[in-house]
Amino acid sequence: MHNIMKTLQLLTIVLFALTSCSNRQSNNPILTGENDSANIFLNVFQDISVDTLHVFSQFDTIQDATFQGKEINKSFYHYFAFDENLTYNLKDNNGPKENIYGCYKFKLSDSKTGLLIRTPSQYDVTAIDLFVWDNATKRIESKETLSDGFGDEGWYFVQDAWITDLNRDGQLDILKRKRDHDEDLDDSTKVTNSDSIFVFLAKDNKFQKSTMQIDKSKFQLKHWRE
Repeated sequence: MHNIMKTLQLLTIVLFALTSCSNRQSNNPILTGENDSANIFLNVFQDISVDTLHVFSQFDTIQDATFQGKEINKSFYHYFAFDENLTYNLKDNNGPKENIYGCYKFKLSDSKTGLLIRTPSQYDVTAIDLFVWDNATKRIESKETLSDGFGDEGWYFVQDAWITDLNRDGQLDILKRKRDHDEDLDDSTKVTNSDSIFVFLAKDNKFQKSTMQIDKSKFQLKHWRE
């Protein structure tokens, strides 16, 4: 009987300690506030499952709602503090006072989430960037520019991207294709065109540039003007 009572007392003490610890954690306003803020921020994005995703930007007068997204409230701008070029352009700073728009979120790995965000470019909010969200720290840890397109005085470019498993290792990689057109305004016979492919393979939760050979015919730009 004595041993049973002693065991019950010990269990009571352990249970009290665990409950007390849990209460202290849930009552921590800083921790609770950070979690709530992260959850509200992530709810801006539409959940998608990615096998192969073609990412493209609006160009000129083309209107496409695929990557229109929802405006991200300035209360979440602190998540982007690491990106000085972006934060300079946001409306609560001294730049052109643009906005950013959350489009989609998807699983990159067990510990990372991909966030697709429409961000300011040269003349309009046309760039689509991939921001990598760390599920544990609840922070954005890196950024990859995916698509964009603009031009001026005879020159223009379009860049699209594809998020897909290029090397069949079970991880999502990035392919970017960029085409430029440059025409001499004084001599229309002088035209320069370029067409480039860039491959970034997933490794150790990062994207590393690769020399992997790609068949361009399988990756056609959405809004390229021939």
